[in-house]
Amino acid sequence: MKRVAWVTFIVAATIAVLMVLWQFRDAIWLLLFALVVAATIRPFADYFSARGMSRGLSLGLGYGVMLLALVGLLGVLGALALRDTQELLNALIIRYEAIRVAWPSGAAWQQAVADWLPPSADLSTAMTGGEGANVAQTIGGVTGSLATSLGYFVLVIMTSIYLAADQARFERIWLSFLPVRHRSTARTIWREVEDNVGAYTRSELFQGLIAAVLLSIGYTLLGLAYPVLFGLLGAVAWFIPILGFLLALIPVTIAALISGQLTTWIAIGFTVLLLLLLEGVMEPRVFNRGRFSGLFLILMLIVFVEQLGIAGLLIAPPIAVALQILFDRLMRERAALSTTEEKSLTALRGQLAELATMMAVQPEPPTPRLQTMYDRLANLVAEAEQATDGKRTARSEG
Repeated sequence: MKRVAWVTFIVAATIAVLMVLWQFRDAIWLLLFALVVAATIRPFADYFSARGMSRGLSLGLGYGVMLLALVGLLGVLGALALRDTQELLNALIIRYEAIRVAWPSGAAWQQAVADWLPPSADLSTAMTGGEGANVAQTIGGVTGSLATSLGYFVLVIMTSIYLAADQARFERIWLSFLPVRHRSTARTIWREVEDNVGAYTRSELFQGLIAAVLLSIGYTLLGLAYPVLFGLLGAVAWFIPILGFLLALIPVTIAALISGQLTTWIAIGFTVLLLLLLEGVMEPRVFNRGRFSGLFLILMLIVFVEQLGIAGLLIAPPIAVALQILFDRLMRERAALSTTEEKSLTALRGQLAELATMMAVQPEPPTPRLQTMYDRLANLVAEAEQATDGKRTARSEG
């Protein structure tokens, strides 16, 4: 009865905790984003601190350099990509009108398709909701979303600065909830997770920015249409694990087909060479991807993108890396504990054998009390061996 009550209590407590976490999920996501940002930028602050700068100045330089570089590059590339997008839309409208004029006198299938094509003015009316009646509402919604995203971004940055500046206090707070005997191991695992998550994020960030800049420049020099737009799309596709390499080739293939046959192969070859250099030369210097499962990362992306949208695409990879490190470290700790237990049992068996030898060589037989103590020790060692064998069997079957 007590066991049933205890299991019921554990299940109810778990459900209650999950419900509380769900209610505060927005704050939890913000904290996770802040932890990832802090783990990403902290090494730059540590670099400046090691050269004699104060902690506050080091953090200011680290965050300032990273944010200026990120915002500056994305701002320039975004403006150029917006220009390319406008030109692409204009070209598509012109091409659409040309099809509506030419296809009615073309082949039978072209005539059939042309009968279903509405005038471009009707398309504009449908997209704007009837003569632009909803344009103001749409612009207001976009502006509100941008303001909300900007507020979240500022909040994440400020929280990450606090976490990076007061790392030791933050660790003491959450470690205080653990038993004392587990705190040292938990701190070691936590710092290993932080280091690897930060390395992963820096690797992906640097590769993405370098890919966006070099692809845009390369496509421009090759004379591709809308080079910055397709370069930026290729860099974004490169972020997707496993499939990123193939997906990054789709924008350049579309752009190259628009520009011409020879340019197609040159542009695709340039993209493949650049991505191979990033993955084979730059990435190993920053992050060891080989120890992590790409399939698990894909599964995490599916779950988080469904729940958080684009934000899930950003937070899922670091969380996947953290979970794999945590699982790997726990398995290593479990194996080390098992090895320690086996070594202790081996030592006990040796000491018990030495005691039996000493008792056997004595001229007089052991007293009943000594024999009883020896038998108890032998029984305890035998029970410990049985328990260890049971654990080993359970692990092998699991």
